[in-house]
Amino acid sequence: MTRLWVPGWQFGAEVFEPLWQAMGDEAQPTLSYAEFTGSREEWLETTAAKLPADTTLVGWSLGALLACELALRSSQVTKVLVMNSSSHFVGRYGMQDHFARDFASYYKKDAVHTRKRFSRLVSSINAFKLLPLMLDSDQSDHLSWLYQIDVSRSKFSCPIHVLLAEADQLVPVFPASTGWQNIAESITTMPGEHALLWQNPDAVARWIGMHE
Repeated sequence: MTRLWVPGWQFGAEVFEPLWQAMGDEAQPTLSYAEFTGSREEWLETTAAKLPADTTLVGWSLGALLACELALRSSQVTKVLVMNSSSHFVGRYGMQDHFARDFASYYKKDAVHTRKRFSRLVSSINAFKLLPLMLDSDQSDHLSWLYQIDVSRSKFSCPIHVLLAEADQLVPVFPASTGWQNIAESITTMPGEHALLWQNPDAVARWIGMHE
């Protein structure tokens, strides 16, 4: 089994480090999209073609949705572990439409200030630790990916296991769990915020171990 990680919007591989440490591992292979300048379909096509056999994808936030889309394109993916994501980030199973539109507008006008605001939404406890990890490059296109992806009606040939946080300000737990009900093999909720992998990495590591 090959485990590959997909980070959330505005973050690179470093965001997974506390979780990797809790798992007793060093840096692990990560699928990056932050510097990709093509379309989402191009990234998915290019990445899916390179996946090794028997791949487990572990995705956080936007990374979880991209992992799901890769699973729909490649039989090499045998399992997806979804952390802190709804099946559609905006709308019925995610954040309200007007909030998403306003956030995108603020980001285009003042990315630095919006990143600070975003860090507090990701984690009110660890915002000061997460902010330095956030990418400086313009991630507007990838924010559009986050808003566009909708796997709520998708049929997967591999198991999907979902982990949600009870106090997640970006992925409200009740609508998110509702959106995964007919898709996921299991849905687990834990106390915590969107950055659950920072807030309680030991518990998240145990959850991963249970589902691999």
